[in-house]
This record gives sequence, structure tokens and C-alpha cells, in this order.
Amino acid sequence: CGSPQDCQSACCDARTCKLKHKAQCDSEECCEKCKFKKAGAECRAAKDDCDLPELCTGRSAECPTDSFQRNGHPCQNNQGYCYNGKCPIMTNQCLGLMGPGVKVSPDSCFTLNQEGQSCSFCRMEKGTKIPCAAKDVKCGRLYCEKGHATCSCSISPDDPDYGMVEPGTKCGDGMVCSNRQCVDLQTAY
Repeated sequence: CGSPQDCQSACCDARTCKLKHKAQCDSEECCEKCKFKKAGAECRAAKDDCDLPELCTGRSAECPTDSFQRNGHPCQNNQGYCYNGKCPIMTNQCLGLMGPGVKVSPDSCFTLNQEGQSCSFCRMEKGTKIPCAAKDVKCGRLYCEKGHATCSCSISPDDPDYGMVEPGTKCGDGMVCSNRQCVDLQTAY
């Protein structure tokens, strides 16, 4: 119940600052009128497509640990697939890199990743830029369109992964980026 000066809850005895007789809890997410909420009462709503709602157990005042949809679950109106509790889609990655007024570049820009030069590649090995195989071009450098610049890419000398397509991003129907390769969901997860 906290310190004596904080002991204002109806569930707590102000003299001892402990729970009153027959009180099970005080003010936690799964506590109501000094009793545990019934099993199945929602204590944390789902934040988005890749989050799951948390439900009280009926045996504890604490809300269970945050849990998520399984990896590969469709999200954002099938624009992507859940990956570690997030929905990595190229549109949001472009917005994060270049701000408002940006969109994902046409597919033709991603074919530049087959060159293995400047910002167009799939991965670095011992300082050498490795080009993407044709099937993996959407898992290398992310290309965004802003204004008149159709094939813009972002780089950082300090972070080789900056501006690359994020792991778990959809690269085709039933396909996601894993280790800079476009693989089927079953292989990835």
C-alpha cells in the first residue's frame, strides 16, 4: 500500500499501511473495489494489428506481460506482416527516414540494388558492397520518392544498416525480408 502518507486507498489500513482484511489488492490494473477483476477482463487494449489485448487472470492484480501476434500475421490491410510486435512496411520506413510527403519508390528503383555500388546494394561484407540477387532487390536499400526525386536513398557513414529495408518487411505475397533475402513466411518464421 506504500508509505503511511500515501496510504489513502480504501483497500489499505492507514495505521499499518497494509491491505485491509479480505482486500486482495489496491490499485493495480486488474484490481477493482479491492478484489481481483474476473478472468478475461481486458486490462490493456491492443495498440495495433500486431499487438494482442491483455486480459486479467482472476488470480492477480497485475496485468500480464504485453504479448503480440505471431510473426507473419498480416497487418496494415495486408501491406505487411507482423514481426516482433511491429508491422514493418516500406511506407512507414520512408516516412521515418525522409519525413512527410514521401512515398515508396516504384519497383524500377529497387532494381538498382543489383548494382552493388554507391547506396545500391543488399549487404556489406568486409567493407565490400554485395549486390542483391534479382529476387532480393526489395530487401536491400530502401528507395523513397519525395518531390521530383524518384529514387532517393538515405545513408549514414556511422550506421551501415541505416536506410536499408527492415527485417520482416513484406517483399512479395507471402514473402518477407530475412537476412537481406526475400524468403517465404514459413522459411522466415
